[in-house]
Amino acid sequence: MSDDMYLNAQKAADYTGLSRQRIYQLAEDGLIGRRIAGYWVFTPDELDTYKATPKSKGGRPPKTDSTPAL
Repeated sequence: MSDDMYLNAQKAADYTGLSRQRIYQLAEDGLIGRRIAGYWVFTPDELDTYKATPKSKGGRPPKTDSTPAL
């Protein structure tokens, strides 16, 4: 893979529509990116894969009916 296939954090943020801080968080969590010479770098393919992965919306789980059925 040539060097022009790598994106820095700011370009990765622009590419994905995420903030640069979020890109760094995902990289620190090991979900995207790799370090080369002390810098985080990202490939468009891995960013596309991350964006296509379904994510939990978070929040409170839905209520379940706790009344016993008769």
